[in-house]
Amino acid sequence: MNDAPFWAGHSSECDTSELKKTKAWKKYHDATFESELKAKTLGVSENVGDGSESVLIGQIDINKKQEAIQFFGEQIRNSEIEKLYVIDKDGNVYYNEGDKDTVSIGNLDLTDCTVLHNHPKSNGIVSFGEDDFMAIRDRGVADWHLVNEQYNYYARCIKPMDRVIYNQAWLWYYEDIERYGITGEMQHMIMESLQRRGYIIYERKKINTRPKR
Repeated sequence: MNDAPFWAGHSSECDTSELKKTKAWKKYHDATFESELKAKTLGVSENVGDGSESVLIGQIDINKKQEAIQFFGEQIRNSEIEKLYVIDKDGNVYYNEGDKDTVSIGNLDLTDCTVLHNHPKSNGIVSFGEDDFMAIRDRGVADWHLVNEQYNYYARCIKPMDRVIYNQAWLWYYEDIERYGITGEMQHMIMESLQRRGYIIYERKKINTRPKR
């Protein structure tokens, strides 16, 4: 039995510093990393029990975390149910599945973790909601990523929000409508209101939905 962590990449005696500088090496390395992720995520649903706890499914090279986030995000972006990945500071990857409205993180300590989940089309094209807000507020300082059919979202708490309830965030959103005359998707605007008051870092990015040539 091989105890080496999977997804962590490979090394070879013929890997020289000059070879690694070439475009061909980068293309090979990126393709290898993605194929390893794909191999380990096929059939991952079989590892999920009753959905109450996220389950450990493997480990990635933590230096490739951004590539993993992008890959996992594309895997779950168009899912009809909510799915979740958590990557901890050591590169351990946890996974869970929920239903059309919710997914459970379980009892994981999320401090210094990266949390990624999706919102299905049936929920509408919406940002982080009330349940997400409470998790961001209460579950330790982490990087939160969300995907849907049109956007990538990111949030991180930078000032304690333990005394902020969602109704207060909702009232700030209404204050900002009156003050700035802005309109848009409510959950997105609530997150922007929290950002204006210094509680979070937040961004929403439109994805490119045009087919590749």
